[in-house]
Amino acid sequence: MYRLPLDVEEQLQQQFPDVNIKYLTQVLFQTILNRTIETGSCTISGYGRFLAYKTTRRGKLSPRFKFLFSPNLIKKMRQDQYVCEKLKARDPTIFDSSRSLPEGAVEARQKNIDFQKSIVKAGKEVEEQKRIDNLIRKLSSE
Repeated sequence: MYRLPLDVEEQLQQQFPDVNIKYLTQVLFQTILNRTIETGSCTISGYGRFLAYKTTRRGKLSPRFKFLFSPNLIKKMRQDQYVCEKLKARDPTIFDSSRSLPEGAVEARQKNIDFQKSIVKAGKEVEEQKRIDNLIRKLSSE
């Protein structure tokens, strides 16, 4: 069962006293997870995108999940003074010039970016096919 932090759950329960927050959380996360697994991606407009894919690790197939924040959300957060004041500061990572990137790191990064784009494209194609199938079923039943 998926659980929110207690303080968040209590705050939501105060805001929405007639709603079962635990059940809503469970259904919401389960729906997002199922859609991510079925289509390969689940976009939450204005917030980000969940990605799912499989890789071979130690000779076994292994599922992988990733979340990418929306560029618009990141831009809004960078401009929001409240967020900037509340976040804890972290020391900057100092790049050591004696340490270079591993060989093929740039190509691997580009390959990962292209792979993520293909996952999103495949997910959109699956969703479009589902919409078309539903439309055909609807029209054939009438």
